[in-house]
Amino acid sequence: MNQDVRIPGPEWQNSFLDQNRFYLDIGLHLVLLALAISPFVVLYVKRKSPVGWVDLGLLIAAFFALPFAMLSTLRSLPNYTHPFIRGYAVLCALVLLISIIMVAWRFKKLTLGSYAVRVLGTLLALGLLIFLFLPAVPSAREAARRMSCSNQIRQIAFALLTTRENGPDLSRSPPDNSPEEGGGPEISWRVKLLPHLELGNLRDQYDADQPWDSDANRNLAARRVPAYSCPSEPNLTSPSGGRFTSYAMLENSNRDEDNPKRLVYDRNISRGPHRILLIESCGANITWTEPRDVDLDSLEWSLQAKDSAAQRDPWRSRTIGSSYHSNGTHAVFGDGSTRYLSSAIDGKILEKMIRGETWNSESFE
Repeated sequence: MNQDVRIPGPEWQNSFLDQNRFYLDIGLHLVLLALAISPFVVLYVKRKSPVGWVDLGLLIAAFFALPFAMLSTLRSLPNYTHPFIRGYAVLCALVLLISIIMVAWRFKKLTLGSYAVRVLGTLLALGLLIFLFLPAVPSAREAARRMSCSNQIRQIAFALLTTRENGPDLSRSPPDNSPEEGGGPEISWRVKLLPHLELGNLRDQYDADQPWDSDANRNLAARRVPAYSCPSEPNLTSPSGGRFTSYAMLENSNRDEDNPKRLVYDRNISRGPHRILLIESCGANITWTEPRDVDLDSLEWSLQAKDSAAQRDPWRSRTIGSSYHSNGTHAVFGDGSTRYLSSAIDGKILEKMIRGETWNSESFE
């Protein structure tokens, strides 16, 4: 399996309402907007001034120009605005069609086009109001996703810490990906932790006698587990269909005695309250069933992506922590505390967090 590539994949275990909730929200808002504009239509019907060729020409021109204006706007604005643009275009089309019918109903040859100007002016004012509120949509949704992500990584950490008293200690360093009793291939701690996250049914589907990337376990690897996926991450899979985890522990893959980083996660060193237990790292590209974690020997000890491609697509990042949140990533420490670490955190403070040395929270907050 290629560990460095993510490709778009299908949705898993999402109901129709979950998949289309955003569009349903927009539809409800459009209904409210239609009710709001209905008094203007009533006023247009009751007005006594005549309508004629100028009104009819302006309204028909606006009706046929609307699709081209919508396509041009969609190409120039971010994806999150597209449902709003499409909904507003449908609303404009309905109002223009009704207005054309009313013009034909009360048609006079000689007018100045004041009726059409007022209809178009009303739609323009409504469009300006929508565009004024558009910037608040992604920020509000991202704030909710970030809070949800914080709760998820905290729940995983609490489950890890609970295993210290109930069964094998999965929170130890390096991560416990050891085989089960009787030998066999390595098993990711994320698979072992499933029963502690009330996902024992998924754990029962994992064949511990087979490698994590075997045919027997491939279907389970393709299942999206919400507990291991940040809500802000897009729908991405590996070339073989495996789902990536957003959260991982830290480990050392290099066993060179001369490497100063080798002893960072020596098994003889206990995990202290100042040491990172879990970190959000979508750039590590780890399939959730894979017995692998964030490698301190191959990734940069930083949270700041250096190239522009990694800043646009955090899964390209080669730093130990990376996320789709704005300017930061979540981390949980050995005492169970969760913090949102800024991407611009001082490298010396971050190194202390990795090594478990005492650090002062006031130095980076």
